[in-house]
Amino acid sequence: MWTPLRLERTLTLAKVMDEGLLFHGVDASVSATEDYGPSRSLALALYEDFSALDGLVYRARHNNGEICYALFDRVLRSDLAEMTGQRFEDNPARTDELVRLHGAILDTSADIE
Repeated sequence: MWTPLRLERTLTLAKVMDEGLLFHGVDASVSATEDYGPSRSLALALYEDFSALDGLVYRARHNNGEICYALFDRVLRSDLAEMTGQRFEDNPARTDELVRLHGAILDTSADIE
C-alpha cells in the first residue's frame, strides 16, 4: 500500500542537488553512495545550524531523475494530511510500471506465519 501526503503548510528545505551541491560544498556522491555517513553528517549539520529548516531535497541514488524528500522531526504529523491510501493489487498497471522501472519483483505469495 502507498499513501500520498498533502502538505498543510509551506516547508523550508535545503536543496542538496543541482546548484545546491556547490552551495553546500558537496558533490553528487553525497546522495549516490551506499555509505550514508557523509549524507547523515550534512543533514545533522544543517539541522543544527538552521532551526527554521524542515528538511532536505535531493536526487534518488538509483534514479537521479527522481526527487526525494527527507523531513526533519520539526515537521509535525499535523503538517501533513494523509490522502486515501492505494493498494498495489488494486492498481495493477501502476504497480507493473513501478516494478519494471525499478527492476523489482513483486512477491504476491501468502504471508509466512
